[in-house]
Amino acid sequence: HLGYAYLLTHRADQALGLIEEAQGRSAPRDSSLFRVEIEALLDLDRASEVLTKFESSLPELPNEALVSYAQAAFVADDLPRADAADAEALRRSEGPDAARLQSTMRLIRWNLLLVQGRVTDLRAELVVAGVTPESSSIPERVFSAWSNLQPDGDKAIADLLIDRIAGLCTSDTPPSEAHLGAKLLFHARRFEAAAEIFARILVPASFSELHVEVLYCYLRTGQRAKGRKLLESMSPDWKGSKDARHMAIDL
Repeated sequence: HLGYAYLLTHRADQALGLIEEAQGRSAPRDSSLFRVEIEALLDLDRASEVLTKFESSLPELPNEALVSYAQAAFVADDLPRADAADAEALRRSEGPDAARLQSTMRLIRWNLLLVQGRVTDLRAELVVAGVTPESSSIPERVFSAWSNLQPDGDKAIADLLIDRIAGLCTSDTPPSEAHLGAKLLFHARRFEAAAEIFARILVPASFSELHVEVLYCYLRTGQRAKGRKLLESMSPDWKGSKDARHMAIDL
């Protein structure tokens, strides 16, 4: 689909223009375009517009578009609208993707609670969800660890969770879960373990904030040869990043 192609090549304005042109011709509404429009608006830093425009259309959104709407609520720091998307996901109890959809929505809500500093609420929801250090879910352990890394948390439990997350993030771990685990390890200053996981999920010949974090890990652990090799493999876009340039000098 041309709209997705525009998004993948970082041309959100053209993707949005394509949709607006179709709407101007009164073309039949294609539900697959909801996600394209939402993602394009997000790429253009128009999260609040997403929330306003699609608030009354949640039942019509396909699952992936509903997740994108919830992500817009996260970007806009809008918990009520994230909860509205979560409620819609809970109504979709049938189908093979229902459990995955509801789990994704719960993680977005937990992340928003964490960002807003509502750690007490987050811990309460983790208890209700039955999350313990023995839980097999990497994302659930990650949020439990984050909640215990707060000033009033249990440092011993946080360390136990972090150790187990490091062991669970293998080459078979889905990239999204591995990224959550690696970010936690990075924050906990487990730089060697974080670098190992980050390196497995990097997109070849590209550049992102993730690359900057891997470079930092390599510097902190004295792995300068790996850092230089990564620099050589990255997209030239890294030269536009102040942080990447500073680390390149150190390497």
